[in-house]
Amino acid sequence: MSPFRQQTLFCGHYLFRKSTMVSLSDVVQTTTRGLQTGQIGRPVALRVIAHTIADHGEFQGTAAWLLRQAESWFNSRVQNAIVLGGVESGQFSVLASFTSGASALLSIGTPVADHKILELVLWGDHGTLAWQPEATSGSQVTSDHQPPLDPRATELLDQLQTNWMTESNPPPQTSAPGLSAAAPTPLAPPYGLLLVSGDHTHQPGYADALMQGDRCRAIGMTDQDDVSPRRRQLNEQMARRLGIPVLPLDAALRREDVHVVSICAEPIRRGPIIVQALNAGKHVYLDKPLAGTAAHAHAIVAAANQARVVTQMWSLVRSAAATHMRNAVETGRLGNLTAFHADLCFAKGTPGTAVPRVRRETDVPERYELMEAKRELTNVGVYCLVSLLWLTGKRIQRVGATTGNFFFQEHQNNNMEDFGQMILELEGGMIATLSAGRCGWQSNRDSGLDRTTLVGNRSLETFDAHRPRLAIWSDAPAWSPPQTDPEDPMGMWGGPKKPEHVPAPKHAWLMPAAPAKDDFTHFLDCVQAGRASDVPAELASHATEALLAGYRSAATGKLVVLD
Repeated sequence: MSPFRQQTLFCGHYLFRKSTMVSLSDVVQTTTRGLQTGQIGRPVALRVIAHTIADHGEFQGTAAWLLRQAESWFNSRVQNAIVLGGVESGQFSVLASFTSGASALLSIGTPVADHKILELVLWGDHGTLAWQPEATSGSQVTSDHQPPLDPRATELLDQLQTNWMTESNPPPQTSAPGLSAAAPTPLAPPYGLLLVSGDHTHQPGYADALMQGDRCRAIGMTDQDDVSPRRRQLNEQMARRLGIPVLPLDAALRREDVHVVSICAEPIRRGPIIVQALNAGKHVYLDKPLAGTAAHAHAIVAAANQARVVTQMWSLVRSAAATHMRNAVETGRLGNLTAFHADLCFAKGTPGTAVPRVRRETDVPERYELMEAKRELTNVGVYCLVSLLWLTGKRIQRVGATTGNFFFQEHQNNNMEDFGQMILELEGGMIATLSAGRCGWQSNRDSGLDRTTLVGNRSLETFDAHRPRLAIWSDAPAWSPPQTDPEDPMGMWGGPKKPEHVPAPKHAWLMPAAPAKDDFTHFLDCVQAGRASDVPAELASHATEALLAGYRSAATGKLVVLD
C-alpha cells in the first residue's frame, strides 16, 4: 500500500480565496474530488452539520439532497431513515442506513443570529475526509437554499416526510428521578486502595493516577474467583509490579483498611462487583461503561442510594474542551441549548481489514470487550453521552442508532461494531446526535476526531479538542504506526509493552497547555469533602440505558423509547 494512502485529507483555505463564499454545494463538490483521489479507500460513513439553510421549509429537501449525494458516494441506496426535529425547532436531523451497511448522520438547521456552521466528515476504510471548520467560519459561509432535486432525491424527500410524520410526536414528558443518595460521609486521607482487575484494562492508568500524591496507597488486587486463566495471570502480573498481594474478593472488601475500590472488570462482569463494593461501604471509582445490562445498572444505582459513599465513572468532562463548553452554557452566550452534536473517533488500530458486508446487530449485547476488540459505540460513545447529560441535566427520551463493521477484522470476527452513530431526543425536545468509533492510526493527525457543536437560541459554536493548535510542517520523517501487538492489536490496553508496540508521539499538531484538575483528583476531593461527584452512578446508569437502547434501535431500525 502507498505510504500516502492512509491519511486524512484536510480541505482548508488553500482551496478557495479568502474572499470566496463557501456553500454546502461547494463542500459536497470538493468532497467528491477528495474521494476521487482514492486515498481514503471505500467510503463507509458520513456526518454533516449544516446550520446554513435560510428557509425552515427547506430542511427536509436539503437532507434529501445530501442523502442522494451519499448514495452516489457509497454506491448504495438508503434503506432506512430515522428523523427528529422540525420547522418549529429550527433544525432537522436524520440518521440513515444504506443497503451496503454504510450510515449517514445529517443535522440541518438555520443560522442562529447570523452565526453559521458547516462541517462534513466522510469516513473511508483507509482514512478520512474532513471539511475543516476554519474554512467555514464567519462570513465565509453562505446562507444556503435547497439545491435542485433529481427524481431519486424527490423519492428520498417523500420518505423523510413520511417518517417525520410518524416519528414527530414525542413521548409524554417524564420527570427525571431525583438523586436520592444520601450525602457521602467526609473521610480524611490516607486511603487504602483496592484494585479489581489488573493489566489489559484501564486499571494501570487509573491506579497510577489515584496513587499520585500521598492520599492513596494500594492495599491489594482482587477479582471474582471464576475468572479466566488469562485474566488471573494479568491480575497477578500487575500485582507483582506494584508489590501488592492478590486477595479473595469477599475478604478484601471486608478489610477496614480498604476505603476506595477501582473497578475495571469487563463490563458484563462488573455490575455485581460494584454492588458488592457499595454494600461494603466503599467509595468506588468506576470504569466506563457502568455495566453491561440494564438490570446491573439499576442494581448499582439502588446500592449507591443506600451507601453514603462517592461513586464516579471515568469520563472526559474535565477536559479543556468540556470546560469551554460548560463556560459557554453557564455564561449564557449560547442561550438555551437546543442541540448537541458530538463526534469522537479514536485514531488507533490498523484499518482496511474488515470484509465489506452489512452488520446485523443484536438487540441485547452478550459481551463488550475482548483482548483484541471492543464494542466501540459503547466504548467511545459513552464519553459523548456522559458529556451530554453532564452539560444539560436533561433525560434522554428516544434513541435511534446504527452500527457498522467498517475498519477492523478483529471487531468483525467477534461480532463487535467498530463504529456507530446515534440520534437522540431529550426532555423539552432537545436533539442530540453523535458519531463514535475507532478508525485507524492514521485517520487523524493527533489522537482522533474530538469535536462537539452546541446550538442555542442565541448562538452556536463548535468546540474542538485540537483547536486552537500549532501545526508543524517539515521534512522530518512522517509519523508511522507501531508494529501490531498480538496481545493488543487495537492499542487499547494498559500495562507493559515492548518498545516496538508503543506508538511514538504525534507532533503534527501541538495544543496550548491547559492546566485543569484531573478526574482522579476530583474524585478524591469528593471523598475527602463528603460531596457527590458530578458523574455519579445515577448519571452513568442513564448513559448505559441509552447505549442499550441504541443497540435495540440498530437491530430493529426503529426509534426506541426509554422507560
